[in-house]
Amino acid sequence: MDSGKALAVGTKFTVDRLEYNKMSQNSSEDEDTGVKPSYYHIKGTDKWINENYVKATKKIPEHNIFKEQYTYINFIKDTDVYDAQGNVLDPNGNGQRIIKQLGNIKVNKLLYIWLPKENKAELFYHLAGKSFYATKGEWSTITVKDGYVKAEDVKYSMGIKLTPSNTPEEAKAAYEASQANTTK
Repeated sequence: MDSGKALAVGTKFTVDRLEYNKMSQNSSEDEDTGVKPSYYHIKGTDKWINENYVKATKKIPEHNIFKEQYTYINFIKDTDVYDAQGNVLDPNGNGQRIIKQLGNIKVNKLLYIWLPKENKAELFYHLAGKSFYATKGEWSTITVKDGYVKAEDVKYSMGIKLTPSNTPEEAKAAYEASQANTTK
């Protein structure tokens, strides 16, 4: 963090943690490695210093706030997007699916959804994002307001390991209750 003060080369201070954090994301990549830096926290202050300017006397484990606060998946194949009722979404009406992607995609929930056509509950991740690369057309995207993907169609990448927020039985009961309400 730029505090407006420069430290003289050789200045000694105590650091208490090393983090890859929001400052890291806003930093430019190292020209040699292509990696964005982590930052050391100077103990007893609210100041941080780029790891590239520190010669630490002992190794401090690095914390990555993005791995510690979020969950990420990878699309390992072209994947259908579903709504909360277990219906395949096709917002553009042309059979689009999310295309296999190399990047990490943020998710924020793991739950069972009842699939009426298959007469069973399956485990799904809820997508935190709203727009994804799609299978139809060059540079095409699929945009969803509230999308889910089958856990079996994606791969956990990093971050918090989620546990399901419901059971298959609860998913079936929720589906049956919603059907009862729509027939009234």
